[in-house]
Amino acid sequence: MGKSISYVSILKVFVVIAGIWFLYQILDVVAIVIFSIIVSSVIAPMIDKIQLYKIPRILGGIIIYTVIIFIIGLILFLLIPPLAQEITGLAKQLPYFINNSDFLSLSDKSAVSLLQFLNQLSSNLPEATSSIWTWGAGLVGGIGNIIFVFVISFFLSIQDNGLKQLLRDSLPIKYQQNILNIIFKSQKTLSHWLKGQLVLMFLVGLLTFIGLQFVDIPYKLSLAILAGIFEIIPFVGPIIAAIPAIIFGAGISLITAVIIAVVYFIIQRIENNILVPYVMRWAVQMNPILVLVAILVGVKVGGVAGILLSVPLLAIGIEFFKKYYNSKSKIQI
Repeated sequence: MGKSISYVSILKVFVVIAGIWFLYQILDVVAIVIFSIIVSSVIAPMIDKIQLYKIPRILGGIIIYTVIIFIIGLILFLLIPPLAQEITGLAKQLPYFINNSDFLSLSDKSAVSLLQFLNQLSSNLPEATSSIWTWGAGLVGGIGNIIFVFVISFFLSIQDNGLKQLLRDSLPIKYQQNILNIIFKSQKTLSHWLKGQLVLMFLVGLLTFIGLQFVDIPYKLSLAILAGIFEIIPFVGPIIAAIPAIIFGAGISLITAVIIAVVYFIIQRIENNILVPYVMRWAVQMNPILVLVAILVGVKVGGVAGILLSVPLLAIGIEFFKKYYNSKSKIQI
Protein backbone atom coordinates (compact mmCIF):
# COMPACT_ATOMS: atom_id res chain seq x y z
CA MET A 1 0.00 0.00 0.00
CA GLY A 2 2.86 2.37 0.96
CA LYS A 3 4.60 1.81 -2.35
CA SER A 4 1.32 2.30 -4.22
CA ILE A 5 0.71 5.63 -2.48
CA SER A 6 4.31 6.66 -3.14
CA TYR A 7 3.98 5.89 -6.84
CA VAL A 8 0.71 7.81 -7.04
CA SER A 9 2.27 10.81 -5.29
CA ILE A 10 5.23 10.79 -7.66
CA LEU A 11 2.87 10.57 -10.62
CA LYS A 12 0.85 13.54 -9.32
CA VAL A 13 3.99 15.64 -8.90
CA PHE A 14 5.10 14.71 -12.41
CA VAL A 15 1.70 15.63 -13.84
CA VAL A 16 1.75 19.01 -12.04
CA ILE A 17 5.26 19.80 -13.30
CA ALA A 18 4.34 18.74 -16.82
CA GLY A 19 1.21 20.89 -16.66
CA ILE A 20 3.17 23.95 -15.51
CA TRP A 21 5.75 23.39 -18.26
CA PHE A 22 3.00 23.06 -20.86
CA LEU A 23 1.26 26.25 -19.70
CA TYR A 24 4.58 28.09 -19.84
CA GLN A 25 5.04 26.97 -23.45
CA ILE A 26 1.64 28.40 -24.40
CA LEU A 27 1.87 31.48 -22.18
CA ASP A 28 0.60 33.78 -24.94
CA VAL A 29 -2.49 31.63 -25.43
CA VAL A 30 -3.11 31.56 -21.68
CA ALA A 31 -2.86 35.36 -21.63
CA ILE A 32 -5.44 35.64 -24.44
CA VAL A 33 -7.88 33.34 -22.63
CA ILE A 34 -7.50 35.08 -19.25
CA PHE A 35 -7.92 38.55 -20.71
CA SER A 36 -10.91 37.37 -22.72
CA ILE A 37 -12.50 36.25 -19.46
CA ILE A 38 -11.67 39.59 -17.81
CA VAL A 39 -13.13 41.60 -20.70
CA SER A 40 -16.21 39.39 -20.74
CA SER A 41 -16.72 39.81 -16.99
CA VAL A 42 -16.70 43.59 -17.41
CA ILE A 43 -18.97 43.74 -20.46
CA ALA A 44 -21.48 40.98 -19.63
CA PRO A 45 -23.21 43.07 -16.89
CA MET A 46 -23.67 45.90 -19.41
CA ILE A 47 -25.39 43.50 -21.79
CA ASP A 48 -27.56 42.28 -18.90
CA LYS A 49 -28.82 45.84 -18.39
CA ILE A 50 -29.53 46.28 -22.10
CA GLN A 51 -31.59 43.08 -22.02
CA LEU A 52 -33.93 44.75 -19.53
CA TYR A 53 -35.14 46.92 -22.43
CA LYS A 54 -36.24 43.80 -24.38
CA ILE A 55 -33.21 44.00 -26.67
CA PRO A 56 -31.86 40.56 -27.72
CA ARG A 57 -28.63 39.68 -25.95
CA ILE A 58 -26.63 39.21 -29.15
CA LEU A 59 -27.76 42.63 -30.44
CA GLY A 60 -26.87 44.20 -27.10
CA GLY A 61 -23.42 42.62 -27.32
CA ILE A 62 -22.90 43.99 -30.82
CA ILE A 63 -23.92 47.48 -29.66
CA ILE A 64 -21.62 47.44 -26.61
CA TYR A 65 -18.59 46.10 -28.48
CA THR A 66 -19.11 48.51 -31.38
CA VAL A 67 -19.20 51.47 -28.99
CA ILE A 68 -16.09 50.26 -27.13
CA ILE A 69 -14.11 49.68 -30.33
CA PHE A 70 -15.18 53.11 -31.64
CA ILE A 71 -14.07 54.85 -28.42
CA ILE A 72 -10.71 53.04 -28.38
CA GLY A 73 -10.14 53.86 -32.05
CA LEU A 74 -11.03 57.52 -31.48
CA ILE A 75 -8.63 57.80 -28.53
CA LEU A 76 -5.81 56.21 -30.51
CA PHE A 77 -6.56 58.44 -33.51
CA LEU A 78 -6.34 61.55 -31.33
CA LEU A 79 -3.31 60.53 -29.24
CA ILE A 80 -0.96 58.64 -31.57
CA PRO A 81 -0.05 61.50 -34.00
CA PRO A 82 1.01 64.03 -31.33
CA LEU A 83 2.58 61.28 -29.24
CA ALA A 84 4.64 59.99 -32.18
CA GLN A 85 5.73 63.55 -32.95
CA GLU A 86 6.82 64.07 -29.34
CA ILE A 87 8.77 60.79 -29.25
CA THR A 88 10.60 61.73 -32.46
CA GLY A 89 11.44 65.15 -31.04
CA LEU A 90 12.54 63.58 -27.77
CA ALA A 91 15.01 61.32 -29.59
CA LYS A 92 16.50 64.31 -31.42
CA GLN A 93 16.63 66.70 -28.46
CA LEU A 94 17.81 64.40 -25.66
CA PRO A 95 21.56 65.03 -26.34
CA TYR A 96 20.90 68.77 -26.10
CA PHE A 97 19.15 68.45 -22.74
CA ILE A 98 21.94 66.25 -21.39
CA ASN A 99 24.77 68.56 -22.49
CA ASN A 100 23.00 71.68 -21.23
CA SER A 101 21.93 70.25 -17.89
CA ASP A 102 23.00 72.57 -15.07
CA PHE A 103 23.44 69.94 -12.39
CA LEU A 104 25.19 67.54 -14.77
CA SER A 105 27.78 70.17 -15.70
CA LEU A 106 29.14 70.35 -12.14
CA SER A 107 32.79 69.51 -11.62
CA ASP A 108 32.50 66.66 -9.15
CA LYS A 109 33.47 63.23 -10.40
CA SER A 110 30.07 61.60 -9.92
CA ALA A 111 28.35 64.26 -12.02
CA VAL A 112 31.01 63.97 -14.74
CA SER A 113 30.65 60.19 -14.79
CA LEU A 114 26.88 60.50 -15.05
CA LEU A 115 27.28 63.02 -17.86
CA GLN A 116 29.58 60.65 -19.76
CA PHE A 117 27.10 57.82 -19.30
CA LEU A 118 24.18 59.91 -20.55
CA ASN A 119 26.19 61.16 -23.52
CA GLN A 120 27.04 57.58 -24.41
CA LEU A 121 23.36 56.73 -24.07
CA SER A 122 22.38 59.59 -26.36
CA SER A 123 25.00 58.57 -28.96
CA ASN A 124 23.36 55.15 -29.10
CA LEU A 125 19.88 56.64 -29.25
CA PRO A 126 19.35 56.15 -33.02
CA GLU A 127 19.99 52.43 -32.59
CA ALA A 128 17.78 52.35 -29.51
CA THR A 129 15.06 54.24 -31.36
CA SER A 130 15.29 51.70 -34.18
CA SER A 131 14.88 48.92 -31.63
CA ILE A 132 11.86 50.69 -30.19
CA TRP A 133 10.26 50.91 -33.61
CA THR A 134 11.06 47.24 -34.19
CA TRP A 135 9.36 46.44 -30.89
CA GLY A 136 6.48 48.68 -31.95
CA ALA A 137 6.14 46.72 -35.18
CA GLY A 138 5.93 43.54 -33.13
CA LEU A 139 3.29 45.19 -30.98
CA VAL A 140 1.29 46.06 -34.06
CA GLY A 141 1.64 42.43 -35.08
CA GLY A 142 -0.04 41.59 -31.78
CA ILE A 143 -3.25 43.19 -33.03
CA GLY A 144 -4.27 39.69 -34.04
CA ASN A 145 -4.11 38.65 -30.38
CA ILE A 146 -6.24 41.65 -29.42
CA ILE A 147 -8.80 40.61 -32.03
CA PHE A 148 -8.84 37.10 -30.56
CA VAL A 149 -9.46 38.58 -27.10
CA PHE A 150 -12.43 40.58 -28.37
CA VAL A 151 -13.86 37.65 -30.35
CA ILE A 152 -13.61 35.17 -27.46
CA SER A 153 -14.94 37.67 -24.92
CA PHE A 154 -17.79 38.56 -27.29
CA PHE A 155 -18.99 34.97 -27.52
CA LEU A 156 -18.65 34.56 -23.75
CA SER A 157 -20.61 37.77 -23.17
CA ILE A 158 -23.56 37.06 -25.46
CA GLN A 159 -24.32 33.78 -23.68
CA ASP A 160 -26.21 33.71 -20.41
CA ASN A 161 -23.65 32.64 -17.80
CA GLY A 162 -21.20 32.04 -20.64
CA LEU A 163 -18.12 31.83 -18.43
CA LYS A 164 -19.78 29.50 -15.95
CA GLN A 165 -20.93 27.21 -18.74
CA LEU A 166 -17.45 27.21 -20.30
CA LEU A 167 -15.86 26.20 -17.00
CA ARG A 168 -18.46 23.51 -16.36
CA ASP A 169 -17.78 22.04 -19.80
CA SER A 170 -14.01 22.13 -19.24
CA LEU A 171 -13.59 20.98 -15.62
CA PRO A 172 -14.03 17.56 -13.99
CA ILE A 173 -17.29 17.37 -12.01
CA LYS A 174 -15.40 16.59 -8.79
CA TYR A 175 -13.56 19.94 -8.81
CA GLN A 176 -16.13 22.14 -10.53
CA GLN A 177 -17.68 23.84 -7.50
CA ASN A 178 -14.42 24.69 -5.72
CA ILE A 179 -12.71 25.98 -8.85
CA LEU A 180 -15.81 27.95 -9.89
CA ASN A 181 -15.90 29.64 -6.48
CA ILE A 182 -12.22 30.57 -6.66
CA ILE A 183 -12.47 31.83 -10.25
CA PHE A 184 -15.53 34.00 -9.65
CA LYS A 185 -14.23 35.48 -6.40
CA SER A 186 -10.84 36.26 -7.96
CA GLN A 187 -12.66 37.66 -11.00
CA LYS A 188 -14.60 40.03 -8.75
CA THR A 189 -11.44 41.04 -6.86
CA LEU A 190 -9.52 41.64 -10.07
CA SER A 191 -12.38 43.54 -11.71
CA HIS A 192 -12.71 45.98 -8.79
CA TRP A 193 -8.94 46.40 -8.49
CA LEU A 194 -8.56 47.00 -12.23
CA LYS A 195 -11.32 49.62 -12.27
CA GLY A 196 -9.67 51.42 -9.37
CA GLN A 197 -6.24 51.32 -11.02
CA LEU A 198 -7.59 52.62 -14.33
CA VAL A 199 -9.23 55.55 -12.54
CA LEU A 200 -5.99 56.30 -10.66
CA MET A 201 -3.91 56.03 -13.84
CA PHE A 202 -6.20 58.46 -15.66
CA LEU A 203 -6.30 60.96 -12.79
CA VAL A 204 -2.53 60.86 -12.19
CA GLY A 205 -1.87 61.30 -15.91
CA LEU A 206 -4.33 64.20 -16.05
CA LEU A 207 -2.85 65.89 -12.95
CA THR A 208 0.66 65.47 -14.37
CA PHE A 209 -0.37 67.04 -17.68
CA ILE A 210 -2.03 69.95 -15.85
CA GLY A 211 0.94 70.41 -13.51
CA LEU A 212 3.44 70.47 -16.37
CA GLN A 213 1.48 73.28 -18.04
CA PHE A 214 2.99 75.64 -15.45
CA VAL A 215 6.54 74.62 -16.38
CA ASP A 216 8.39 75.44 -19.60
CA ILE A 217 9.17 71.85 -20.57
CA PRO A 218 8.59 69.92 -23.82
CA TYR A 219 6.90 66.55 -24.30
CA LYS A 220 4.21 67.21 -21.69
CA LEU A 221 1.73 64.76 -23.23
CA SER A 222 4.29 61.93 -23.38
CA LEU A 223 5.42 62.55 -19.81
CA ALA A 224 1.82 62.65 -18.55
CA ILE A 225 0.97 59.36 -20.31
CA LEU A 226 4.16 57.85 -18.89
CA ALA A 227 3.15 58.93 -15.37
CA GLY A 228 -0.29 57.37 -15.84
CA ILE A 229 1.11 54.07 -17.12
CA PHE A 230 3.72 53.72 -14.36
CA GLU A 231 1.07 54.42 -11.73
CA ILE A 232 0.17 50.72 -11.89
CA ILE A 233 3.61 49.81 -10.45
CA PRO A 234 3.55 50.36 -6.67
CA PHE A 235 6.21 52.49 -4.95
CA VAL A 236 8.80 52.74 -7.74
CA GLY A 237 6.48 53.55 -10.67
CA PRO A 238 5.99 57.25 -9.85
CA ILE A 239 9.75 57.68 -9.26
CA ILE A 240 10.60 56.11 -12.62
CA ALA A 241 8.03 58.33 -14.36
CA ALA A 242 9.48 61.49 -12.76
CA ILE A 243 13.10 60.88 -13.83
CA PRO A 244 12.72 61.80 -17.56
CA ALA A 245 10.81 64.98 -16.70
CA ILE A 246 13.50 66.07 -14.23
CA ILE A 247 16.24 65.38 -16.80
CA PHE A 248 14.45 67.48 -19.42
CA GLY A 249 13.96 70.23 -16.86
CA ALA A 250 17.66 70.13 -15.96
CA GLY A 251 18.45 70.66 -19.63
CA ILE A 252 16.71 74.01 -19.32
CA SER A 253 17.88 75.07 -15.84
CA LEU A 254 18.44 73.72 -12.38
CA ILE A 255 15.49 75.76 -11.10
CA THR A 256 13.21 74.16 -13.71
CA ALA A 257 14.33 70.68 -12.61
CA VAL A 258 13.59 71.53 -8.98
CA ILE A 259 10.15 72.92 -9.88
CA ILE A 260 9.32 69.75 -11.85
CA ALA A 261 10.42 67.58 -8.92
CA VAL A 262 8.14 69.62 -6.64
CA VAL A 263 5.23 69.23 -9.11
CA TYR A 264 5.63 65.44 -9.12
CA PHE A 265 5.95 65.41 -5.32
CA ILE A 266 2.72 67.40 -4.92
CA ILE A 267 0.90 65.07 -7.33
CA GLN A 268 2.05 62.06 -5.27
CA ARG A 269 0.80 63.71 -2.07
CA ILE A 270 -2.58 64.36 -3.71
CA GLU A 271 -2.69 60.75 -4.91
CA ASN A 272 -1.74 59.16 -1.59
CA ASN A 273 -3.86 61.39 0.67
CA ILE A 274 -6.94 62.05 -1.50
CA LEU A 275 -7.22 59.92 -4.66
CA VAL A 276 -6.22 56.49 -3.31
CA PRO A 277 -8.43 56.60 -0.17
CA TYR A 278 -11.41 57.86 -2.19
CA VAL A 279 -11.05 55.51 -5.17
CA MET A 280 -10.25 52.44 -3.10
CA ARG A 281 -13.41 52.86 -1.03
CA TRP A 282 -15.30 51.18 -3.87
CA ALA A 283 -12.40 49.26 -5.39
CA VAL A 284 -10.68 46.24 -3.86
CA GLN A 285 -7.08 47.09 -2.99
CA MET A 286 -4.59 44.25 -3.29
CA ASN A 287 -1.44 44.46 -1.21
CA PRO A 288 0.92 46.72 -3.24
CA ILE A 289 3.99 44.71 -2.19
CA LEU A 290 2.39 41.53 -3.55
CA VAL A 291 1.48 43.35 -6.77
CA LEU A 292 5.06 44.61 -7.18
CA VAL A 293 6.54 41.15 -6.55
CA ALA A 294 4.04 39.59 -8.97
CA ILE A 295 5.00 42.08 -11.70
CA LEU A 296 8.73 41.46 -11.15
CA VAL A 297 8.20 37.69 -11.32
CA GLY A 298 6.07 38.15 -14.44
CA VAL A 299 8.83 40.15 -16.14
CA LYS A 300 11.42 37.49 -15.29
CA VAL A 301 9.33 34.49 -16.29
CA GLY A 302 7.29 35.62 -19.27
CA GLY A 303 8.26 39.10 -20.45
CA VAL A 304 5.30 41.13 -21.69
CA ALA A 305 2.90 38.19 -21.39
CA GLY A 306 4.17 37.60 -17.86
CA ILE A 307 3.49 41.21 -16.91
CA LEU A 308 -0.06 41.00 -18.26
CA LEU A 309 -0.73 37.74 -16.45
CA SER A 310 0.94 38.61 -13.14
CA VAL A 311 -1.91 40.49 -11.44
CA PRO A 312 -4.74 38.17 -12.63
CA LEU A 313 -2.79 35.15 -11.39
CA LEU A 314 -2.08 36.98 -8.12
CA ALA A 315 -5.83 37.55 -7.64
CA ILE A 316 -6.51 33.85 -8.22
CA GLY A 317 -3.70 32.90 -5.84
CA ILE A 318 -5.07 35.19 -3.11
CA GLU A 319 -8.54 33.67 -3.36
CA PHE A 320 -7.08 30.15 -3.37
CA PHE A 321 -5.08 30.98 -0.23
CA LYS A 322 -8.11 32.51 1.48
CA LYS A 323 -10.32 29.52 0.73
CA TYR A 324 -7.99 26.80 1.95
CA TYR A 325 -5.87 28.48 4.64
CA ASN A 326 -7.37 31.73 5.87
CA SER A 327 -9.99 30.04 8.04
CA LYS A 328 -7.25 28.26 10.00
CA SER A 329 -4.41 30.76 10.09
CA LYS A 330 -6.55 33.94 10.31
CA ILE A 331 -4.03 35.73 8.11
CA GLN A 332 -5.22 38.96 6.49
CA ILE A 333 -4.27 39.50 2.85
